[in-house]
Amino acid sequence: MKSPCVDICRFDGRTGWCVACGRTQVECRGWRKAARPTLLGIQAELPRRLAKLAARGIVASEPAPDPISEDPDTISEDMA
Repeated sequence: MKSPCVDICRFDGRTGWCVACGRTQVECRGWRKAARPTLLGIQAELPRRLAKLAARGIVASEPAPDPISEDPDTISEDMA
């Protein structure tokens, strides 16, 4: 099952949830090895967790853009 990770990975100190995907560090580390029913249970909780974080004013920001891929002037001709 595809991970809900969005490459921001900042954890709220109060809940332990990632402010971007809603998982705990333990859930993140064990995602690839967890059984499908476990993953489905975690995924079902994520919207509620993220809503609780948002209600406290905690939301994820976008990851920093990759300067090479975002600036077309820095891409060489052979890469374009």
